[in-house]
Amino acid sequence: MVSENEGGIVGFTSAYLLPDKPDTLFVWQVAVHQEARGLGLATGMLHWLLARDCCQAVRYLETTITPSNLSSQRLFERLAQRCGAPCERAVVFPQHLFGSDTHEEELLFRIGPINRPSFEPAHMNPKKEMSSL
Repeated sequence: MVSENEGGIVGFTSAYLLPDKPDTLFVWQVAVHQEARGLGLATGMLHWLLARDCCQAVRYLETTITPSNLSSQRLFERLAQRCGAPCERAVVFPQHLFGSDTHEEELLFRIGPINRPSFEPAHMNPKKEMSSL
Protein backbone atom coordinates (compact mmCIF):
# COMPACT_ATOMS: atom_id res chain seq x y z
CA MET A 1 0.00 0.00 0.00
CA VAL A 2 1.25 3.47 -0.87
CA SER A 3 -0.03 6.69 0.70
CA GLU A 4 0.23 9.88 -1.29
CA ASN A 5 -0.31 13.54 -0.50
CA GLU A 6 -0.31 16.22 -3.19
CA GLY A 7 1.30 13.84 -5.69
CA GLY A 8 4.13 12.72 -3.41
CA ILE A 9 4.56 9.47 -1.54
CA VAL A 10 4.35 10.00 2.23
CA GLY A 11 4.14 6.39 3.38
CA PHE A 12 3.91 2.74 2.42
CA THR A 13 3.13 -0.60 3.96
CA SER A 14 4.12 -4.01 2.66
CA ALA A 15 2.33 -7.08 3.97
CA TYR A 16 1.15 -10.51 2.87
CA LEU A 17 -1.19 -13.27 3.97
CA LEU A 18 0.78 -16.23 5.29
CA PRO A 19 0.20 -19.17 2.88
CA ASP A 20 0.10 -21.77 5.68
CA LYS A 21 -1.99 -19.51 7.99
CA PRO A 22 -4.55 -17.64 5.84
CA ASP A 23 -6.02 -16.00 8.95
CA THR A 24 -2.69 -14.23 9.60
CA LEU A 25 -1.41 -11.06 7.93
CA PHE A 26 2.36 -10.57 8.17
CA VAL A 27 3.38 -6.91 8.03
CA TRP A 28 6.84 -6.71 6.50
CA GLN A 29 7.36 -2.97 6.69
CA VAL A 30 5.60 0.28 7.56
CA ALA A 31 7.36 3.48 6.53
CA VAL A 32 6.26 7.09 6.88
CA HIS A 33 8.08 10.12 5.46
CA GLN A 34 9.72 12.22 8.18
CA GLU A 35 7.47 15.20 7.45
CA ALA A 36 4.32 13.06 7.89
CA ARG A 37 5.27 11.40 11.17
CA GLY A 38 3.14 11.90 14.25
CA LEU A 39 -0.07 12.34 12.25
CA GLY A 40 -1.39 8.79 12.62
CA LEU A 41 -0.59 7.76 9.06
CA ALA A 42 1.03 4.42 10.03
CA THR A 43 -1.98 3.49 12.17
CA GLY A 44 -4.34 4.61 9.42
CA MET A 45 -2.58 2.48 6.80
CA LEU A 46 -2.78 -0.60 9.04
CA HIS A 47 -6.48 -0.01 9.73
CA TRP A 48 -7.21 0.51 6.04
CA LEU A 49 -5.24 -2.60 5.12
CA LEU A 50 -7.16 -4.74 7.62
CA ALA A 51 -10.48 -3.33 6.31
CA ARG A 52 -9.77 -4.48 2.74
CA ASP A 53 -11.86 -7.32 1.31
CA CYS A 54 -8.80 -9.56 0.95
CA CYS A 55 -8.21 -9.34 4.72
CA GLN A 56 -11.72 -10.20 5.91
CA ALA A 57 -10.56 -13.63 7.15
CA VAL A 58 -7.61 -12.14 9.05
CA ARG A 59 -7.79 -12.75 12.79
CA TYR A 60 -4.09 -12.28 13.57
CA LEU A 61 -1.41 -9.80 12.57
CA GLU A 62 2.30 -10.56 12.90
CA THR A 63 5.44 -8.49 12.44
CA THR A 64 9.04 -8.54 13.61
CA ILE A 65 10.64 -5.61 15.42
CA THR A 66 14.07 -5.07 16.95
CA PRO A 67 14.19 -4.21 20.68
CA SER A 68 15.56 -0.70 19.99
CA ASN A 69 12.74 0.24 17.58
CA LEU A 70 10.47 1.68 20.24
CA SER A 71 8.29 3.67 17.83
CA SER A 72 7.34 0.51 15.91
CA GLN A 73 6.71 -1.34 19.15
CA ARG A 74 4.36 1.45 20.29
CA LEU A 75 2.59 1.45 16.89
CA PHE A 76 1.73 -2.25 17.12
CA GLU A 77 0.91 -2.09 20.85
CA ARG A 78 -1.59 0.74 20.11
CA LEU A 79 -3.04 -1.27 17.22
CA ALA A 80 -3.58 -4.23 19.56
CA GLN A 81 -5.31 -1.97 22.11
CA ARG A 82 -7.57 -0.43 19.46
CA CYS A 83 -8.75 -3.83 18.28
CA GLY A 84 -9.11 -5.20 21.79
CA ALA A 85 -6.59 -7.94 21.17
CA PRO A 86 -3.61 -9.26 23.11
CA CYS A 87 -0.13 -8.58 21.77
CA GLU A 88 2.28 -11.45 22.39
CA ARG A 89 6.03 -11.00 21.98
CA ALA A 90 8.74 -13.63 21.56
CA VAL A 91 12.27 -13.76 20.19
CA VAL A 92 11.95 -15.19 16.69
CA PHE A 93 15.50 -14.56 15.40
CA PRO A 94 18.22 -14.50 18.08
CA GLN A 95 21.15 -12.15 17.51
CA HIS A 96 23.64 -14.97 16.81
CA LEU A 97 21.72 -15.94 13.65
CA PHE A 98 22.77 -12.68 11.98
CA GLY A 99 26.47 -13.53 12.14
CA SER A 100 27.63 -10.38 13.91
CA ASP A 101 27.11 -8.34 17.03
CA THR A 102 25.85 -5.36 15.02
CA HIS A 103 22.36 -6.72 14.31
CA GLU A 104 19.86 -6.98 17.14
CA GLU A 105 17.59 -9.93 17.72
CA GLU A 106 14.16 -9.76 16.09
CA LEU A 107 11.02 -9.98 18.20
CA LEU A 108 7.84 -11.47 16.79
CA PHE A 109 4.78 -9.40 17.68
CA ARG A 110 1.55 -11.41 17.30
CA ILE A 111 -1.72 -9.52 17.69
CA GLY A 112 -4.99 -11.35 17.93
CA PRO A 113 -7.58 -12.49 17.76
CA ILE A 114 -8.54 -9.20 16.12
CA ASN A 115 -11.93 -7.63 16.75
CA ARG A 116 -13.20 -7.32 13.15
CA PRO A 117 -15.88 -4.62 13.70
CA SER A 118 -13.15 -2.09 14.55
CA PHE A 119 -11.97 -2.33 10.92
CA GLU A 120 -15.26 -1.99 9.11
CA PRO A 121 -14.93 0.54 6.25
CA ALA A 122 -17.63 2.73 7.82
CA HIS A 123 -15.22 3.48 10.68
CA MET A 124 -12.36 4.46 8.41
CA ASN A 125 -12.01 7.14 5.75
CA PRO A 126 -8.46 6.96 4.36
CA LYS A 127 -9.02 9.86 1.97
CA LYS A 128 -10.03 12.11 4.85
CA GLU A 129 -6.98 11.04 6.86
CA MET A 130 -4.63 11.60 3.91
CA SER A 131 -6.03 15.07 3.28
CA SER A 132 -5.00 16.16 6.77
CA LEU A 133 -1.31 15.93 5.89
